[in-house]
Amino acid sequence: MIKGWETQSGYDVLVTLNDEGGKRMGDFSLECPGLDLIIKDLGRYYEHTEAKRKYNKPSISVRNIDYNYEQNERFYFFGENNLEVNIDGILQARGRKYWWRMFMAGVQFAGGYADSYLIKNLSWYANKVSSKLGIPEYLPYKRMPSFGLNLVAENNFVKFKNFIDQISSYCHLMPSSDVLLEHPAENSYILQSENQAIIYLESPNGMAGFNYPSQDAKLSGLILADGLWPGLFYFPATGESSKFTIKIESGEGGLNLPAFQDDLTIYIKQ
Repeated sequence: MIKGWETQSGYDVLVTLNDEGGKRMGDFSLECPGLDLIIKDLGRYYEHTEAKRKYNKPSISVRNIDYNYEQNERFYFFGENNLEVNIDGILQARGRKYWWRMFMAGVQFAGGYADSYLIKNLSWYANKVSSKLGIPEYLPYKRMPSFGLNLVAENNFVKFKNFIDQISSYCHLMPSSDVLLEHPAENSYILQSENQAIIYLESPNGMAGFNYPSQDAKLSGLILADGLWPGLFYFPATGESSKFTIKIESGEGGLNLPAFQDDLTIYIKQ
């Protein structure tokens, strides 16, 4: 039916299936040739890059979730922890890192939720106790809305947009990871082509508040041609930037990285 409509109308329809709930149908939503997009909801970089490599389909991050690998814990930015209503600095830094991490994984978009959330009042606790005793929950729950606007979240997005507006030919950039050597930052991701490279460094997933001092480091795995390349250090938290020049030889180059907290972006382009 869809193919017929596409033929008649001249339009293309992108079809997908969100099968990331509790009762999944295996890999049907990934493998089915009639489904055009892959949906993943855990905010994990490697889930997206591996799924795209294996099934040759673009992916979507359907929920704003941060995953802590050390504690094996998923954190869902919704309800009272929605980034649009909670201005806690650690929470906002984790949310900012999530958006950048998904961008570096090459997702088509990263969605966010603004669900309401339950108030943990007397009724909430009474229902929890009765549930454990096998008694049906009988007291009404009270829910609070969690949507709105705050300058912290909006400014994080503006700084992100200001950076990506500088990028050309995004569709030709290929993702990979672990390109930073001799530096304590937990994660390093790269999007690159023969003409440009974007490297994003971040503190451990699921955490924030890490300070890294200025120090020398080495980039490896670049596909840029040998020679001198101009570059830009970009600070996602502040939107500030500074210029540098790097010598690339056999896919490697040394840099003196500035001090930063939690994340730093390196942009190399002629």
